[in-house]
Parts: sequence; C-alpha cells; structure tokens
Amino acid sequence: MEQQISPYGFVEIHKNEFESATIFYPGAGSDSDPLMLFASQCHIKTIIHVDYSFDRNSAIKTSSILGNMLSIHELDPHNFGKSTWLDFWHSNPASKAYGKTDRAYATKVKISHDGHTFDFQFFGTEALQTFEVLFLSDDAPTVIVLQDHGLGGLWTRFGEDGKLFYELVSRMSKLPKYLYVAENTDAWEGYIRVTSYVAYPGQMHSHRRAIFKRVTD
Repeated sequence: MEQQISPYGFVEIHKNEFESATIFYPGAGSDSDPLMLFASQCHIKTIIHVDYSFDRNSAIKTSSILGNMLSIHELDPHNFGKSTWLDFWHSNPASKAYGKTDRAYATKVKISHDGHTFDFQFFGTEALQTFEVLFLSDDAPTVIVLQDHGLGGLWTRFGEDGKLFYELVSRMSKLPKYLYVAENTDAWEGYIRVTSYVAYPGQMHSHRRAIFKRVTD
C-alpha cells in the first residue's frame, strides 16, 4: 500500500507534482525538514516560513542548510501592497498576545541547489493573516505543513482542531493538493494519508510526519 512509502520516497516517485511548488509552513521556527524534503529532490519555486517568535538571523541560518545563498533581500509591507505590518496580523486580539508588530520583518533568500534556484521567504508575522495577504490573488500553495508545536506562543492551532486556519484557507478556495502533517497534529478534513509517518533530521521536537493528499470528487 502507498501508505508504507516514506515521505521522501513519495516525493521522489511523484516529483513532477512538486515541480515549481510553493510550500507554506506556519509556526515554522527553526525547522528545516520541509526545506530538505521538497527542495533537495524537486525544483520548487518558493518555500515560505512564518513565525512571529523567530528572529531574522536565525531564519537566515535555517535557509543556509541546503545550498548556496545567492542573495538576501529585506522586504517590507509595501512589497505586498500593504502599508504596515499590522496588516499581517489577524484581527483577533489574541493574535498579538505573543507576536508583536514592532518586531515584524520579512526576508527573502535566493538559494542555489543542484543547478536550480528557488526562494526561501521567512516572515516574522502572524501566520493566518500572512497567508491571506500572500495568497489572496495568487495560486494556492502546493503543500501546507501542519504541526502544532505546543510549547507556548500559539494563539490558535493549525491542525483540524484549530479550525480557524482551515476555515480561512477553505473560504479563500486555496486548499493545497498536499499537507505535510506531524503525528501530534490532526490533518484537515478532506485529506487522506498517502505515506507512512517518519521522523527526519531537522524536524522540531522529533515528531514523525506523513504526507496527506486532498480527496477530490
């Protein structure tokens, strides 16, 4: 059964489905596993990490794990048609309990790996509203990574029990084809698991992860 295939094996077999992919990872922290899983095997377009509690220098360090950094650019709200970083925060007051807008930033690193270049973007902003800003007028991401890390700092959860993130993405009609889900986090409704759960180096808190695929009519 396909569920016995590891995530690395699945991506290798279905490599064409991840060509020019965009991967979105809310609450990413220093986690480098999705970067390694997808960018080391496929010619992805962009990987986007969002975490309001993670600093710029640490984000750049994470981006350097896979390949050569060709350039580093600092971005501001105007690059995305917004006037302030407050536009990257959910309207719920709880979203500002941990993440502070005066510490917000966005960094884009262009990386070269195995003859291919792609963008690594890190946002020190709130994840739900950042998703809406980035994808409102863009195609849905190919993959969303779901892991509720659970060490504090989350104002809402990203998995099924959190609902807010799923409802936002669904309302925007931006549901991805794939989810990459940690074993401690419930996948969204409408997705089935297509790989085994495996823990790889670089994963925060060593939770095993599996790939889920969206079920379509």
